[in-house]
Amino acid sequence: MKEKLTPIQEKVYAYIAGYITDFGFSPTYQEIAIRTDMTTQAVESHVKNLVKKGWVRFNIAKKFRKIELIPKGNE
Repeated sequence: MKEKLTPIQEKVYAYIAGYITDFGFSPTYQEIAIRTDMTTQAVESHVKNLVKKGWVRFNIAKKFRKIELIPKGNE
């Protein structure tokens, strides 16, 4: 089961999910930072927490834009 997100993590997750829906690939940390009014370092920290909580994962086969959503039931 996925862990509950903080409001800021929900904001980051929602942006990532919307971006993937619109463009078919994940945003960069810089793109997330611009849209969420955070530093890229803060975004990196929040994304790592999303990974730890089971909401996203990194596709290690990709060098860039490697954030992927974890489908429900695949936690």
